[in-house]
Amino acid sequence: MAKKPPAPLVRDPAEIETCMLCILGGGKAVPGEGPLPARNMIVGEAPGAREDWKGEPFVGLSGELLTALLGSIGLKREEVYITNLVKYRPPRNRPPHMKEIRACQRHLLEELGEVRPEIVVAMGATAGKWFRPDLLLKKDHGLPQRLLQPSLTENLNTMLTVIPMYHPAYALRNPRFR
Repeated sequence: MAKKPPAPLVRDPAEIETCMLCILGGGKAVPGEGPLPARNMIVGEAPGAREDWKGEPFVGLSGELLTALLGSIGLKREEVYITNLVKYRPPRNRPPHMKEIRACQRHLLEELGEVRPEIVVAMGATAGKWFRPDLLLKKDHGLPQRLLQPSLTENLNTMLTVIPMYHPAYALRNPRFR
């Protein structure tokens, strides 16, 4: 008997768009998307201009490279849950401030609980440091990290493999890091 494919997780953007816990809130949200559950999860930093316009994560040039890189290892984008630390585009594409990340982390924790990934690929230093604050991307790039999964509850005994990677935007500017 063939396994039924998992239903896609489609968060109600209105739930996130009503958030006013930081200065980024109140605009157009870019929720995560992908199958539920998913073996693999990608966590970026924040939406860019194209993501903000389209309302989907990783759809700009970085997203195109990400999709190609996934294909190069035999994965389809539709098989991976993709999200960001913050759900709104910071002004002028600046990195999100720590208080913005903390304000939005409830959404990411909910996603981790619903997606139940075995592997999380943290795209860029900002995402990597959310999982492991002492991360040094130059040293830790591509090295799997076994970490306790962050959770909304106090029960933190689930292990998670986090792989810190350079962000596709970095690889677009520096092709040798693809």
